[in-house]
Amino acid sequence: MDLSEAFESVLADSLYDYPSESFIWSLVRPLARSATENNALALDLIDLMLSSGYFIAGDLGQGSQFSPWPGGRDEWVERIEADWRAWGDEVPTPGSIVWFAATESGREAADKLLS
Repeated sequence: MDLSEAFESVLADSLYDYPSESFIWSLVRPLARSATENNALALDLIDLMLSSGYFIAGDLGQGSQFSPWPGGRDEWVERIEADWRAWGDEVPTPGSIVWFAATESGREAADKLLS
């Protein structure tokens, strides 16, 4: 698996669930030789996701209600990186940093990918 395959996996999963940072971390784990490298690859994948326009960042509330964060890609990436640094080399628990939702174009791309 490489980063583009991991991206496709997140995209496909986004049709059925809200991926979290820990899901991203687990996808890139086979590509990394250390926890530090794993974190860097996870952040690279998150940057790719948000740059694609297929995902938005946010929080999950009661009843799995997704709430997008204010701002845009640059603010989201900055916030995610800062929050991730606070975890050091530990694996963040699901949703402790961020949840992702597919945009309309992301859902369309996922549908094409799976058809």
